[in-house]
This record gives sequence, C-alpha cells and structure tokens, in this order.
Amino acid sequence: MPKTKGKRTQKRANRPRKASSLRNPAELLDQAKVHLDAFELDQALQCVTRLLRLDANCIEGLELKGEIQLQYGLEEESKKLFQRAVELQPDEGFTKYMYLGQLSQGLVAMGYFQKGVDIMVKEHERLLETDCATAAATATPSSTSAAELKRHLSTGYCSLAELFLADLCMEELAEQKCGSFIEEAIKWDETNSEAHQLKASYLISLNKEEEARESITRSLEIWWPRFQENQDDCDLSYDTRISAARILIELKEYQRTVDVLDSLLEEDDQVVQVWYLLGWTYYLMGADGAESARFYLQKAKELTEKIQHFQKYLDDEVKAHIDELLQELGNAGEAEGQ
Repeated sequence: MPKTKGKRTQKRANRPRKASSLRNPAELLDQAKVHLDAFELDQALQCVTRLLRLDANCIEGLELKGEIQLQYGLEEESKKLFQRAVELQPDEGFTKYMYLGQLSQGLVAMGYFQKGVDIMVKEHERLLETDCATAAATATPSSTSAAELKRHLSTGYCSLAELFLADLCMEELAEQKCGSFIEEAIKWDETNSEAHQLKASYLISLNKEEEARESITRSLEIWWPRFQENQDDCDLSYDTRISAARILIELKEYQRTVDVLDSLLEEDDQVVQVWYLLGWTYYLMGADGAESARFYLQKAKELTEKIQHFQKYLDDEVKAHIDELLQELGNAGEAEGQ
C-alpha cells in the first residue's frame, strides 16, 4: 500500500529491508510477510527464496512461498511446495491442506480438506483446554484465537460442501453429505455469511426457494450493511459476491441483485460478468427494464472485445447469451418504433 507522509517519518528499523541485507532465517520470514501484506510480491519472493536456501525444510517458508506462487498464478509450483510441507509435517498445520484442497479436484480435494478440518478440530480442542487453564489462573480466557479458528473451521466445511455441489455431486449420498457439511459450517460460525449463502445455493438445488430466500437474506444481513459503511470491511471475495447475485437472480430478487452488482461495478468496472448479469437482471424485469438491459449488455459485449483476459469470468455460452439477448432487445425496440 502507498505510504502516507506521516509514515515516511518512521524510523528506518520499521521499514522492510532488502533480502540481501538479511542473514537470519527468522528475519527473512518476517520481512517476507511484511512484503506480502503490502502486496509486494517480488520482494516477498526474494526474501522467502533466500530463506529456503538457508533452511530448505522451513515449513512456514515453504507455505509462504506456495502462497506467493499462487498469487502469481503458478499453481503447479505452489502445489509442490505445499506437498513438501505436508511430507515434513503431516499432522500439524491446517493451512497447507486447505490450499492443496483448492488446487485439487474431486476425491483428492476432499481428502485434503478433510485432513485440514480434522487438524483444526484437534487444535480447537487444545485451545479450549488452554483457555480453561488460563481462566482458572487469571479469570481472563484467551478467546481470540479460538474465535479465529472457528471461522477457519466454518470455511473448511464450506469447502467440503461445495465439492458435493459440484465435482462430487454424483457420489453416493452427495446431497446428504453436502447438507451436513453446510450445517457444520453454520454451527461453527453462525456469522459466516458465506456459509448461509452456500446453504441458499444448496436449497435452490433442492427446489426449496422460500428456505433459500431465508438463507441468502441471512447472509446479506451479515455482510451488506457493514459493506455499505466501509467497502474494505467485507469478508466475501469479489467472486463470492458475484455468486450471491446469481442466487438472488434465481430467487427473482431483482432489486437486491442490482444493488449487489452495482457495488461490484463500482469496485471494478472491467469484469464482463458483472455487466452481463446486470443486463440479464434488467431483461428479466420485463419492458420496464429493457432500456437498461440493452445498455449493460452492450457494455458487456464491448468489454469482451476490448480485453483479452476475460476468460476467468466469462465462457463462450455467456458470450452467445449476450448476443442473443441484444438481438432480441434490438428487435423488440425496432418493433416498438414502427
């Protein structure tokens, strides 16, 4: 992040140092984390690479380099680093397993996610024992770490549930397993808006629209007011909020869909999917939304022609749908003008 004028007056010791000036692995690790937090990927990579030359089996270093490589989009290199961390420390540390789950598919991904969740459950049990001992000694239990771990556990169960909504949807008892994992996610952290959103998606797949509406409403109640006050205060990723808009479209909650998509457009107006979904939403509103539908769909079409890296958000089927809708709206507009 850019430094303010006030920050420029900080002592030199507080500023990140070049990797070449550091000799201690612990210092290199700390500096790599500082650079990564500031989105300075090249400097972070330099520090952690130097660290691993000094200590090739540093678990934190391997995981941090894996995370950095993932930021660069180097998934295979990242996967190898996390797998090496697993070889060195298979029964401690859940983070590497959650990353490996994201980088894998099907039953393999499930195995990684399940292992990560199992480690988290054991770690939570240890934390509770520590909190009890601390409370007995000081009357002030240290609940912060336990609360953070509960959120990680909730997210882990969400990852397992998502597999049974997608890759493993044809597996035996997929529906029951998906529902069970979602309930676990909510049990561990009722304030996890992503878990409630996932439940809405699951209920839509079961044609339980009213219950799905209740779940997506609960999700929005958690994150939307806070987001409106401060757009940096949102624990849902951009892609997850696009998914929220899709759920709202399925449930014919068009005004709320527009609100969510408008906020996404304000955050990044170079995402074709958002323009397309706004156009699709207004199209579904009928004649009153036709003009707005044409505007947003045309913008989506122009953007596909302007940029070359839209594949992350757009597939050929969506491109064809944009053309189809524009043709229909154009024909309708011509008919009205005659």
